[in-house]
Amino acid sequence: MRKVRSLIREVEPRAGAVLRADGSSHATGIAGSRAEVLRWAVGRIREHPAYAQIHDRVHEINELKAQF
Repeated sequence: MRKVRSLIREVEPRAGAVLRADGSSHATGIAGSRAEVLRWAVGRIREHPAYAQIHDRVHEINELKAQF
């Protein structure tokens, strides 16, 4: 969870206040539920260039596996 929070802070500086390790961020009125917070966090991670690189590599690996 620490790495996720670090990445989110890099993407959006105020994100640390939104996603907390104890999952209680929805109780502060920032989000309606824990699921909403997770959807938001995953959305921010998917916007990061590193995610696109990982996605491309997984696709390449799957293509190589299909060849064997």
